[in-house]
Amino acid sequence: MRAAVHTDAFELSLQDWPDPEIRAPDDVIVRVGSVGICGSDKHDLDHFPARPQIPGHEFAGVIHEVGADAAGFKPGDRVLVRPHTRCGKCGECLKTPRGECLSPGVFGCRGVQHPPGAMAEQILVRAENLWKVPDNIPLAHAALADPLAVAIHAVERGPSVRAETCVIMGAGVIGLLLAQVLRLDGAGEVALVDVLASHLEVARGQGEFLTFSGDDREKLEGDLNALKSGIFFELAGGEAPTLDAAIQCIRPGGTVLLVSQRPGGAWINYQRVMGNELNLHGVAGVSDEAWERAVELLFSGRINAAPLITHTYPLEEATRALDTACHGDSLKVCLSPNPDLMGC
Repeated sequence: MRAAVHTDAFELSLQDWPDPEIRAPDDVIVRVGSVGICGSDKHDLDHFPARPQIPGHEFAGVIHEVGADAAGFKPGDRVLVRPHTRCGKCGECLKTPRGECLSPGVFGCRGVQHPPGAMAEQILVRAENLWKVPDNIPLAHAALADPLAVAIHAVERGPSVRAETCVIMGAGVIGLLLAQVLRLDGAGEVALVDVLASHLEVARGQGEFLTFSGDDREKLEGDLNALKSGIFFELAGGEAPTLDAAIQCIRPGGTVLLVSQRPGGAWINYQRVMGNELNLHGVAGVSDEAWERAVELLFSGRINAAPLITHTYPLEEATRALDTACHGDSLKVCLSPNPDLMGC
């Protein structure tokens, strides 16, 4: 099979890899229809890899082959794959079907415990990771379940949002999904902040959301202070000054949910956090409940997914797709490894 392999910093090389084979009774081989490039992929791919790895953990496709014990699934089924894997051998895995694995993995992430990802024509998964996709839901839309689950888990980690003014710092894919979740959960005003006008335009097209440009820090802080919000979601990450702005503008006693990655760390105004008794809550990964709800919202059509997918490339243009995802004003950039499944 063909695969896009991480071989150098921000470099994905198209290579021939062995086809996956059924090894266990609950194994399933999936032909990948759509795989999205995630923000965490960008962090994983910015270095020379310790070993060649196939990235990609946001994906959906069509079943090619099933093991003898893949109950309820058959070749031809359209499926969404939950990217979080369990070792199946530790005490927690053996105790309950969905126990908290002591050695978990994620398809396509760096590290020896992580299995190969979905930037390939086929991928080997376990039946427990599969959800059937309704015929009316495009595979690319189904593959947004993981970022949607991250947004839902962020809401889980904070105080009740009902009737509360909420501010989202960063109107990328997760931020735009989060805005929709907040609206469904009964939030009052929902405001999004970004430096890209195109992202804010998408936000305005998805509902009655407030939008603010992050270009003028002084004006932005004036606008945010006027909202008197007690709940901020930090999603810009990297070296963006949005975390400091959130701490400056949130009302006393408020909660800042830290959703984005900042590999280089971040300076925090300790005195303001302490003096205003602010709460900083980390948000990592997703919960089982968040995943289940994400699937339900997507498959029921309650999430407007179409505007979030801005680019789709064939597998042989994986490096170009990565460059598009890392630069410019793209939102979700996808690869379609099997041409016959593109648009399905």
